[in-house]
Formats: sequence, structure tokens, C-alpha cells
Amino acid sequence: MFCGIVEEAAKVVNLKKENENLHITMECSFVNELKVDQSVSHNGVCLTVVKITDKTFTVTAIYETLQKSNLGLLKIGSKVNLERSMKLNAMIDGHMVQGHVDQTAVCKNLTVVNSKDNSFQVAIIPYTYDITNFHEIKNGTVVNLEFDIIGKYITKIVKQQLESYFSKK
Repeated sequence: MFCGIVEEAAKVVNLKKENENLHITMECSFVNELKVDQSVSHNGVCLTVVKITDKTFTVTAIYETLQKSNLGLLKIGSKVNLERSMKLNAMIDGHMVQGHVDQTAVCKNLTVVNSKDNSFQVAIIPYTYDITNFHEIKNGTVVNLEFDIIGKYITKIVKQQLESYFSKK
């Protein structure tokens, strides 16, 4: 589980294709605190650390992940938003997300919240803009979307209740 609060925008230093998978190696300031088998969110995608060196760590994105996220678009030098898993005894600062991307979207502009049928707008505070890869997002950038887990459960429950109600009529 993650809360969606980015800790750092890490630099991609190596990309290696292996069959349909992609090994992504990054430099980050907290690499010495990571462990192999640890889950870390990468642009919102939960991936497992598979290798660590003094300055880098590597994760592997499988074919399905590459199809459902923007990770297949990474290049050497790209910035990736990183977040370590939340601790159960810690305060939740953001939202409850799993790191299971629901879909990608093409960014048209970053602005104030305004939900519509087929789009929505977001407001980014200056601090978040500066420390994440959000300052690199422009018109046409593909971004990952994961909807809040509690919102997904509520939507599912309401839908089931409505279907049950109308099937009895």
C-alpha cells in the first residue's frame, strides 16, 4: 500500500529489455535503505526491487505492466517518481493506493480540479511540482492513473446495490 506522496524523482540510468520485460535501473538518495524484494512505487506502479548496488537499484516491469502504464516510454535520463510502501503504524498523508495502475491518460494541461465526463484537471502545489517529475509533464505526456482504493470499493458497492435493487423490480 502507498499513500501517493512522492519521496523523490529518481533518474533512470539503464534500461535493459529481456524478452517482453524491461529492467529499469535508477539512482536515488535512499538506495542504501532499500532491500531486494521490497516494493517501491515508480510513477505510481508497484515494482519489486531485484538488484541493488552502492548507488542504484533495479526493478523489472513485466509485459502487462508495460502495456498498462507509461513505464515502457522511459528513456535513460528520465525522472521517475518514487515512493516507498507506507508503514502500518505511520500517519497516512495522502490516499490509499496499491500501485496497481488502472489506466494511462494523455495530459492536455495542468490546472485546477474540474471533473468532467471524459477528463479531469489537477492542481499541483509548487513543492510537489518541484520535487517530482511533474515539472517535465507537458501537453501530450502519457501519465499513469490509479484511483483511490476506497473510492473504487464504494463505487463497486453502490453499483452492486443498484443492480440488486433494479433486478428485483
